[in-house]
Amino acid sequence: MSEMKLTSGKYAIFMNYILQGANFLFPLITYPYVTRVLGAKSLGTVSFANSIANYFSAIATFGLTTYAIRTSARVRNDKHELSRTVGELFTANGATTLLAVVLYALVIMLFPRFREQWILMLLFGISFMSDFLGVGWIYTALEKYTYITVRTLIFKVITFFALLLLIHNTDDGIVYAAILAGSNVCTNIVNYLYAQKMVRFRVQRGIAFVGHYRYTKWFFIQSVALTLFSNMDITMLGLLGDQVQTGNYEAAVKIKTLLSALVSSLGNLFLPRLSQFIKEEKMDAYWRTIHKSLSYNSFISIPLIGFFLLESNEVIALLCGGKYLYAGDMMKILVFTVYIIGISTVTGIQILLSMNKERNLLFSSVGGTAVNILLNWLLIPKLFGVGAAIATVLAEIAVLFLQIMFLYRMNIKVPILRLSVKAFVGTVFAVAAAFILQGWIPMNGLLEIIVTAIVFAVVYLTMLLVLKEEIASDLVHMVLHRRKK
Repeated sequence: MSEMKLTSGKYAIFMNYILQGANFLFPLITYPYVTRVLGAKSLGTVSFANSIANYFSAIATFGLTTYAIRTSARVRNDKHELSRTVGELFTANGATTLLAVVLYALVIMLFPRFREQWILMLLFGISFMSDFLGVGWIYTALEKYTYITVRTLIFKVITFFALLLLIHNTDDGIVYAAILAGSNVCTNIVNYLYAQKMVRFRVQRGIAFVGHYRYTKWFFIQSVALTLFSNMDITMLGLLGDQVQTGNYEAAVKIKTLLSALVSSLGNLFLPRLSQFIKEEKMDAYWRTIHKSLSYNSFISIPLIGFFLLESNEVIALLCGGKYLYAGDMMKILVFTVYIIGISTVTGIQILLSMNKERNLLFSSVGGTAVNILLNWLLIPKLFGVGAAIATVLAEIAVLFLQIMFLYRMNIKVPILRLSVKAFVGTVFAVAAAFILQGWIPMNGLLEIIVTAIVFAVVYLTMLLVLKEEIASDLVHMVLHRRKK
């Protein structure tokens, strides 16, 4: 097999932003409809069931996803070795999925609260059960970003029309869950069939696949920790609070997750490339990529924080409706995680993981999870969704702090503050300008969001150009260059 050609960095980023744009715009189009039709209680019920299934999804993957990306990327230029490796990883994932399904069924039968929602549990169980077929890690390892983007766009369009045609009232929570699960199952089947055209693999005989568990055990513990981290707030709100609070919190988390994805998506995108840079000892290229990722994070996440501090209530009202009374306050708190997650994606996924420091990454995840569980337990009974939001922010800070400490011990100093100063200054001026404008011209709803966004963006980019910020300057240069062409 001839050596696979690396996708150009600019093309990878371009396709990634198309993908993330679709991931961002799709919920913006569908979520307002779903939240209004289902209501906070029904949405909270579905979210609670999904959060339970996610714990067993972590068992099913057994930490294989990230490990598989790195392992497959290292042998992608050897056709025989790649086929063997992918087959072993596929078999290992299938075995752990079977274990997860058995445990999931036992838990549903043992707990009355889960048996009451057995249809939702079944749907989300089928969804995670199909994930091992999806082998999505192959596409990232081989940098097949065009396929990933096109496939995502097609299934999002199909899902969009299914939501509009099939969801009509608050009793359609099961239908909503069926659409989500069905979309995931179909995606995984298509992934499997297309992957066979690139790499021939099948379930492996013998026990050779078991050897991979020796390496994935740290990824597994980290995956469980991250799953607890991501779902414990929803689960504990469902158990200690009520479904209305859970639905409000779900709405705020949904928007926060979309914003975080825009920022942190470069983590896995550049992981194969960074792993190869280290293997080939191209450390200058490695650190240029790291610094570029940090700059992108600051450039995008800091102004997002400023904008949503001003407009979270209006955005929630526009997207979710007036029934979600508490989500705006939760969003003002959760938005700070956008910057923190972006930084920890670089320090954790891009640096620690590419340098084979899985244990350090694991300890940071476990530490953050412990903080999250403790604070959720203390704050949710008193503050409900706001308490869960505070716990999430402090837990993300704990994760980042631990990762920075591990890097410091390795004599690696990441210039986080230096690469964030200009974006912070630009955001301060943009927030001030938008705040003054709102005082002069009374507005609300969509008009306020649009006008504020335009003023905010113009002031922010102008200040970055004055400060000669690299990414803003590159954007202007690229636009002017294309106009000349």
